[in-house]
Amino acid sequence: MAHVKRMSDGKSEEYYEEMEWRLVYDETPNNKHFTKGEADGIHRLRFQTSDVKVIVFPDEHVKQMSLEDPAMKNYFSEHMPIVVTLGDCSNF
Repeated sequence: MAHVKRMSDGKSEEYYEEMEWRLVYDETPNNKHFTKGEADGIHRLRFQTSDVKVIVFPDEHVKQMSLEDPAMKNYFSEHMPIVVTLGDCSNF
């Protein structure tokens, strides 16, 4: 269900390398994680708000816009995850 992909060509192993994490659709018949979307080739992963632990936004402006969005407010009305910006993460 998940796949980790290198961001570079993989020739250099000297330094910690940035990787991206992706969900990969599984077509097995007993797959209970995904539901069919509105169009062919579109699949949705169902999850509860409590499954979301941290949301990292690119900057403070985008974070504030998202937190003021009515859909976000409604979705996270019962459980609000930790919300940070990339700048907040610079010291990790």
